[in-house]
Amino acid sequence: EMLAALSSSQLFQQQVASLCSLEVADCMGDHEEAMRLKAAGNSEYARGRFEAAASSFTEALVNVNELTEQGRTLASLLYSNRAACHLKLKRWESAILDASASLLCDGDNLKAYHRRSLACRHLGRLKEAVQDLETAQTRVKEEEVKAELDRMLRALLSCAGSGGEEGGRQAPACACDRVSERLTRSKSSKVQLTRATGKGRSLIAEAQVRAGEVLIEDLPFEMVVRKSFRERVCAWCLSRLHPSAFITARGFPRPRFCSLKCRDLDEEKHGYEYGRPWALVLPEELVLAVRCCHKEGAASCDSDDVVDVVRSLEDRMEELVAPSPNGCSSLLSDMARGSATAAACWVRSLPSELRRGRGVSEPLASSHVLRFLCKVRLNGFAIHHRHSRAPGEEADGWRVALGLFPVASMMNHSCDANVSVSFHGTRMIVRAVRDIPCGGEIEHCYGPQRGEESLAERRRQLLSQYLFHCECQTCREAEAGVSEEEFLYHPLRCCVSDCQGVASMKHPKHPGVCFSCGASVPLKTQALAEEVEEQGRILLNQANGMSREELRKRLASWLSEASKVLSLSHPAIAEAKDLLSHMLLDEGDVTAALYEAKDSLASIARRFAAESPQMGHALLWLTILHAIHGDHEESVKHAKAAREILRLLYESHHAVLVCLTSVESAQGQELPGLGRRLHRVFAEEMST
Repeated sequence: EMLAALSSSQLFQQQVASLCSLEVADCMGDHEEAMRLKAAGNSEYARGRFEAAASSFTEALVNVNELTEQGRTLASLLYSNRAACHLKLKRWESAILDASASLLCDGDNLKAYHRRSLACRHLGRLKEAVQDLETAQTRVKEEEVKAELDRMLRALLSCAGSGGEEGGRQAPACACDRVSERLTRSKSSKVQLTRATGKGRSLIAEAQVRAGEVLIEDLPFEMVVRKSFRERVCAWCLSRLHPSAFITARGFPRPRFCSLKCRDLDEEKHGYEYGRPWALVLPEELVLAVRCCHKEGAASCDSDDVVDVVRSLEDRMEELVAPSPNGCSSLLSDMARGSATAAACWVRSLPSELRRGRGVSEPLASSHVLRFLCKVRLNGFAIHHRHSRAPGEEADGWRVALGLFPVASMMNHSCDANVSVSFHGTRMIVRAVRDIPCGGEIEHCYGPQRGEESLAERRRQLLSQYLFHCECQTCREAEAGVSEEEFLYHPLRCCVSDCQGVASMKHPKHPGVCFSCGASVPLKTQALAEEVEEQGRILLNQANGMSREELRKRLASWLSEASKVLSLSHPAIAEAKDLLSHMLLDEGDVTAALYEAKDSLASIARRFAAESPQMGHALLWLTILHAIHGDHEESVKHAKAAREILRLLYESHHAVLVCLTSVESAQGQELPGLGRRLHRVFAEEMST
């Protein structure tokens, strides 16, 4: 009823018309601005500033609408010009990519043929280089140009015939192809779908599973890139993009791609979004729900296994949108309004013949989108790179996309999960972090895990997002007081001078009472501790925007204040000390860096399990510092401990594990060099 009422509203119709209009800012292109930027790029190129020129041509491309003839002609020139910049910068693969994009816009662009030929020659792909020159020769009319091409062609043929590299290597695959070569789909024999008492469907191990073994490899049924990453990753395979080496979609809004193949695949699947602003404006969850609806409707037959699995995913729509005692809930109103808007935009973007063929109408589409929106809310996964979060960066800073994974969505929750989730491009890898017996349930942590938040906060977040009250074993033990877990969150220093105990500000039963001696921390001190805790949270979230000098000064000041009222095991103190440790190493003070890193490890060890990734990376960091410092015994001890944990997360040939093995067998004089090498590998892991 609400969907029908919304659809008939005049204001609603105006909103949808605006979202589907081509005459919206950022959705039409700006030819004059593109021409201005092209002129600026030409000027920079003439001065020999090739990186700046490539940047100008890139900005110009973003303002070009390739759906018009005028836009295609201009895009061909811009891609060709940027290819020239890549040649000067010796980025041969990028030059080939841009020249190929130029020729797709205008097959008579002779400069693009010439530039692609030059790049192919530098890569030893002489056969392709010859083919480009021969094609260009057949299209040119001026005799002087034809003679010059003929001279170049003879030189190339001479090179090929006198021991030059044969025929050449194959064109480089895009990132999604490279991932496909390394990984294969997991065998279904490792897991089995069953029903668990009180949990509904769940996945269990069909045989004994060893720690470190891969259980599931799953691809998204559909996904959407987060708005903040649309300019940084390929919209199809999520590989990182060079700021001046990517291909844009032909229409607005302009998703970016690492290869022509990725662009073609995305256009085939999501081309109905091109030329309309709604896919750029609406929240990612709504766009993902629309994509799922579209793909479900495009399935070749109802017996498609993946489509059947997605259809069967829980949506719990009746609970999510249940009216409140006082009437319609705000959540129902928001979700219904969003679903109706997204569905109307989607239907109006479909070609009329496709709309009639599928029998799609706006009211029917609205209910489908709403149901898929509920599925996304309950089953969606944030796609991220495990180690790409830098110290001090917000937790969601590297969640590049949102996806719906059919098999992985069947995993149930535990605050102390027995599997870890990582991503290779768009592919999800689920790996056991400890041994799982035959018939044991495969449990993944949906929200903050044990060690990251208190029992009350974990349950609050899970109930808000996923509509269930967590009763996993970890939570039951914490609630019953079997574990000391609740003393690890918001921990206070005991007010008794000779006591090293800890009190918790927010313990459900004994707030502010020391766990060791039973003394009560004064309320005034508790209030001050809360204020200091909030200041630390703000400081760590803003760390990336500060200069090194300012951050160092503010960290030292905050740690001085925090150590007076907060326990050294406080998570914020641990994170601040870890960040300070990294800064001290960069400044060359290894001894001070070790001191801060040890304090950070002590806090992590209290809050996380011994085999947790957090412990693995804390031990890895200590290994780096001890190795650079030349401490042979400590380096080997921590390297072995780190490798035992990280082998559960990485493939055996991963660079981190290879470096750790080298440290274990190194002689004393080799350690500093190996430590710096391991530091570089670790830094690369955090930035990719």
